[in-house]
Amino acid sequence: MTLQPNDIAQFYSLADIETKIAFYQDAIDNAAVSKSDQFQDMQASQKVERQSVTELKNLLGIWLKAWQIKTGKDSATAEIIVADYNPAIPRI
Repeated sequence: MTLQPNDIAQFYSLADIETKIAFYQDAIDNAAVSKSDQFQDMQASQKVERQSVTELKNLLGIWLKAWQIKTGKDSATAEIIVADYNPAIPRI
């Protein structure tokens, strides 16, 4: 189960969110360099496959959206300011 951005913004601190964003960015950078690493010696072998870059980008997007919500920089909201404006009245 993946948390939604609103849930993340409520449950995690801004520092936690920024740490997670950095973690996913590093994981994307590492996954882009190599899809898998293989280690072998005389006694054993080990293969490590990296996560899908697409999956990591989706997770990063969720945490970035949570960061926007937490910091109030959510691009999905708009603030509407209403003012009575009459051009016939001179401004002081």
